[in-house]
Amino acid sequence: MTEPGRADPAITPPHRGPNLQTPTLPGKDIDAWCTRPEEAAPPHKNDNSYVLCICVRLQRNLPGPPLLETLCRASEERSMPPRRVTVFGSSRVVASDLEYQEAARLGRLLAEAGYIVYTGGYAGAMEAVSRSVVESGGVAIGVTMRPWAKRLQANRWITREVVASDMFARLRWLTESDAYVALPGGAGTLSEVALAWNLIQTGSIDPRPLVLVGPRWRALVDCFQRALSVEPRDLALLTVADSVEDVVPRLTGIRHTGISPRSKTYPNT
Repeated sequence: MTEPGRADPAITPPHRGPNLQTPTLPGKDIDAWCTRPEEAAPPHKNDNSYVLCICVRLQRNLPGPPLLETLCRASEERSMPPRRVTVFGSSRVVASDLEYQEAARLGRLLAEAGYIVYTGGYAGAMEAVSRSVVESGGVAIGVTMRPWAKRLQANRWITREVVASDMFARLRWLTESDAYVALPGGAGTLSEVALAWNLIQTGSIDPRPLVLVGPRWRALVDCFQRALSVEPRDLALLTVADSVEDVVPRLTGIRHTGISPRSKTYPNT
């Protein structure tokens, strides 16, 4: 038995997720302790194997002591990377436009909900979202492009700028998020939405929310249904929200896709 508070190097910690491995402890049947307590005496509560046992029981949906269960669940939630949302939108709106103000409201709502927000990093809706995210205490990451550096500068509100080597690298960054939100925009916004939609449709990435905001997107989805060769299951991958206030409820429950936000700029990406 190890001293309380000290780790036992002989213990192999359990792996969370579907590939759970039963931890091992020399000379002890921890599997019996964890799954068949009526057949074996439980470990002493001062033994590290006791906490290990609780972890295994929780993984197998078996009850554990309420306090420890609560602590384990909270610890697991804290260990998950923050969820990331990419917002697509027009670069041509200005601060006096209603669309700019709606983008700012969306940024605030996303920040308050705890999301890391990715945008294209430039002006217009991207600036509005980034500014509101940062002013609300959140993190706004702008993905810009090196070939545009001479004529376009990132907006001053982003927390961090990621400089992509070309359009394809930029799109790869923007589509790595756990969900997408599209505000009204132009050809660039449409192409970004089409790419995200196709990646989900073809199974190239795991399913994730793709939320289109406003009546113009609803009209476009109706047009897609009439003019494109798509099936109802394809259209079901698109969610239309009437307003920015309707966006966050449609993101509730999204899971992290397992790719952590990168910690620095990758100019050669």
